[in-house]
Amino acid sequence: MKKKIQKFLRKKGHIFIPGAVLIIVTGFLVGAYFFIATPKEKNVDDVLGSFEDAIKEFYIDYDKLSINPNNHPRPDELLNKIREEEAKLSDEDPDNDRTAYELIAFNSRTLGDEEGAIRGYRASLALFPNNTLILNNIATSYKDLEEYKKAEAAYKKIIELSPGTVTAYRNLADLYLHPELDKKDTIPTIIESGLASVPNDPDLLSYLAVYYKDEKNYSKAIEYYERLIKVNPKNEAAKQDLSILKVLVN
Repeated sequence: MKKKIQKFLRKKGHIFIPGAVLIIVTGFLVGAYFFIATPKEKNVDDVLGSFEDAIKEFYIDYDKLSINPNNHPRPDELLNKIREEEAKLSDEDPDNDRTAYELIAFNSRTLGDEEGAIRGYRASLALFPNNTLILNNIATSYKDLEEYKKAEAAYKKIIELSPGTVTAYRNLADLYLHPELDKKDTIPTIIESGLASVPNDPDLLSYLAVYYKDEKNYSKAIEYYERLIKVNPKNEAAKQDLSILKVLVN
């Protein structure tokens, strides 16, 4: 009888062990598939791309600028300014190149050439990579072209370089309102990270107060309106909104 039982257990063990191995291997393969298939979010530098060759890649599309997509009232004046700045890029003074690229970019954008503006801003960033003002400008151009991932990366880069730049948090939060990014729910986290760097900043407190009011999360809205009024007691509009919200929750 004992031998029969041992034989039975060996048979069961022989059946069970391969099944266990199959389960483990299958689990490993499924996990590996999802690890590989789930796209990792690129870091901001990868999204923005290297500025190293931006000067070589720079050019001015005068044909596009002459069309004047924005219907600027004085296109010839701006075109002349662009030509003047372009001439500085080939003079013997390299110190004026960065400003020349930036002015070409600015005037190109004014005439409606966002791609040209980006080329100019990228060339400027090749010379001075950590210029948060130009990063903000290039973010605006990317946003206007609906290249939201690149705009997001530029705003994040500004925050990385200058955590106290309040406008960068607000601009990034505004960007996350676009359904294409599907990140609206992360807006409170973005603004809270700004408040961690710039405690009790009224613009950031106001942003969250309005955000929660629009989301009909009235208790959170009241919390941030009260914080805002504590920081800025003369904000009559905030006081009025707070009074209305308190009526709604009671």
